[in-house]
Amino acid sequence: MAPLLVWGALVVVWVLGSLSSFMGVLASAGVMPEDVTDATRREGAWALLWLLVFALLTPLVGVVVAAVLRRRVAAALFGCALLLSGGVLWLIAPFGEVWAALRAGLAL
Repeated sequence: MAPLLVWGALVVVWVLGSLSSFMGVLASAGVMPEDVTDATRREGAWALLWLLVFALLTPLVGVVVAAVLRRRVAAALFGCALLLSGGVLWLIAPFGEVWAALRAGLAL
């Protein structure tokens, strides 16, 4: 029963966290070009970073937990979720552009 609660919580965090952080990315992208400041770039970069955390790290944690518990089906499903998230993010923007946006917004 406990693994089901963990996987259910990971799925909820994956879906709701990804959606809410994606809305933050969209909100920061909707700023008019003349209104862009360092603060708006920073807020957009943080929203993008949280999107990467929720969309990629949460399913990865699910894969690792399922593999440690030797649950092959759960590991395969979380692996599919990871591939799905990565594919959707790749369609939105290639990872080079995402990294450039993070470097510019967070001054890395």
